Amino acid sequence: MESFMYYFYLICFLLVGLSVGSFINVVIYRLPLTLGLQQINEQEKEIGLSWPPSHCPQCNAMILKRDNVPLFSWIFLRGKCRFCKEPIPVIYPLTELIHGLWFAGVFLLLFKQDEALFVLPAILLFCLLYVIAIIDFKNYIIPDSLNYFLLWSGMIFSVTGINAVSPLSAVAGVCVIWTITYAIMAVYERVKCTTGLGGGDVKLFSAVMPWIGIEKIHYLILLSSVTGLVIVLVHRYSNRLLSNNRVVLGDDSGRYVPFGPAICLSALYLFMLQTFMH
Repeated sequence: MESFMYYFYLICFLLVGLSVGSFINVVIYRLPLTLGLQQINEQEKEIGLSWPPSHCPQCNAMILKRDNVPLFSWIFLRGKCRFCKEPIPVIYPLTELIHGLWFAGVFLLLFKQDEALFVLPAILLFCLLYVIAIIDFKNYIIPDSLNYFLLWSGMIFSVTGINAVSPLSAVAGVCVIWTITYAIMAVYERVKCTTGLGGGDVKLFSAVMPWIGIEKIHYLILLSSVTGLVIVLVHRYSNRLLSNNRVVLGDDSGRYVPFGPAICLSALYLFMLQTFMH
């Protein structure tokens, strides 16, 4: 019986993760539209996170319920819209699969029946950082709403003891890293007369501190810098490979790459390392 319940919970976590991944796709697509970061067409003037119902962005046909099953519908439709036959971007099923696997992995590694709430921080943090990283990479901006949600949810987990970081460490971390990164941003802009570290990046640095604590500040800054450098090198190398086909990733100059994904990857790594050591 215990073996049956174990695999039952595992499947439930996987399916919930796939469903959450489907909602994450909605947030990634619609949040920039609601904030005016992308151009809205005539059919999307009243768009929000919950309205209108899911539809094909190419032909605006409403997606049937049987075509809206996470991951499996994409497979059954062979990656194309049922009506206009336009390809469905692979990022959609990939996002669903990634979240399904993450939820299942969190269950396998962290779930304990008497401490079930302790899986929530790992799940919520991953979802928020994933949304922030993808939106920043596509739109070169991090919405304040996501940063604030990340900050205050981390503080709640800290105050309630669900996360291992103490409230003092969380608050001190936010204050210290905001001061450091804001000073770096201001000095760079004054000396170079151009933007280096963005305001959204400064807020993101601050927002992840309640999740990892002030003790990890130096690790976060160093790891983010190294990760950011790797992303820049991969980005530029990819652009060179694709330039013959006139396909360019990111901005056309190939000089600017968002720093948010590097911060997100580094913060997630430090959080999970801290979780396993606790």
